[in-house]
Amino acid sequence: LICHAMWGITTRPPLSTHSGRLVVGRTVITTLAPGKEQYPLVQPQDLLVEKLTRMVLLN
Repeated sequence: LICHAMWGITTRPPLSTHSGRLVVGRTVITTLAPGKEQYPLVQPQDLLVEKLTRMVLLN
């Protein structure tokens, strides 16, 4: 679980060329895959874990 400020989740309806956004706009505690339960609206390549480049662990 991670605590992070989350603005939104990219959504892509099946068979559509347009992407959208599921707006959250809060500090949240989630897994590294928020929005995964919204499949097929949220595609696997749009999950946070796929875009993560670095992480800082605090004691």
